Amino acid sequence: MLKKFNKSIKLSCLALSVLLCACSSDNAYRGMYDKEFTIPRAHVFIQAEDKEATIQKELELSKLSTYLDKVADDKAQRASALYTLAAVYDSLGLEATARTMLVSALMLRPDFADAYNLLGFFLSLEGRYLEAVDAFDQALELGSKWAYINRGVSLIYAGKDDMAIRDLKQFYEFDKNDPYRIIWLYIAEKNALGKSKAHELMAKRYSSCTSDKGAFANSVIELYLGLIDENEYMQRVRNAVTVGKGNASEILCDAYYYLSRLKLDEGYAAEAYDYLKLTQATKRYDFLEYRLAAVDLKKVKDMLGFKTRTGLTQSSS
Repeated sequence: MLKKFNKSIKLSCLALSVLLCACSSDNAYRGMYDKEFTIPRAHVFIQAEDKEATIQKELELSKLSTYLDKVADDKAQRASALYTLAAVYDSLGLEATARTMLVSALMLRPDFADAYNLLGFFLSLEGRYLEAVDAFDQALELGSKWAYINRGVSLIYAGKDDMAIRDLKQFYEFDKNDPYRIIWLYIAEKNALGKSKAHELMAKRYSSCTSDKGAFANSVIELYLGLIDENEYMQRVRNAVTVGKGNASEILCDAYYYLSRLKLDEGYAAEAYDYLKLTQATKRYDFLEYRLAAVDLKKVKDMLGFKTRTGLTQSSS
């Protein structure tokens, strides 16, 4: 699934402070949350932290650090290990450390396409789009196909949708059965060509897509096309999370982020705010959707004045 910037890396305020409360199929929305969200209570899932996954990543860091000592004289292997360390640190939310590892990897190996991809990802999140595009250009010159999606998404956020379409079309051509490629191409086309034309193009691509129709990403496409409504969409989310069809935090990260985009398009900024905060509650730091949610939140806060929302008053701090 297309959820990462690179193949090898890739609630309102009070409610979010209770992240250690595990979600279940019937108690995802409790007590105080009733006052804090503008979205339906049945749509809120707050998952407990996956401590086992964190422990595994910490063990991986230890092994990689030991490995670095063993390959001190081999620049290529050391650069590869530093890049992997950067990816692991990034997945733990330690972005500053990840950047340090990336810079070190590129100093050892200036032709490291994956490292340029991740560097461009960090730059784009800071709004340094021209520098990000330069990094993705380097990755493309070094043969990285994944740089097309990276550069395409950055161009969308830079307001260069026509340019983004070219990159995202190329990336779609590499695998026409990947729903995420269809989704991102639709997002760029909707901005550039209008919703009606973008719907027409996405419907055509989806009809020829042979991916597993039970895959969750297809639910995003069907929601955007109006084939299912929000309640059906969230019921599918609930089913996927509770019956174990994949990692729950991954599903929730995707589900909330793409729903927030729809709410923004429809003009429901307060609901988009809630879904973006829920995206961040998944703590999937290494996911494209998680990182973009932080960027979108800044825009939504400006739209809302970050003072009042439907049914909720916030402090300006």
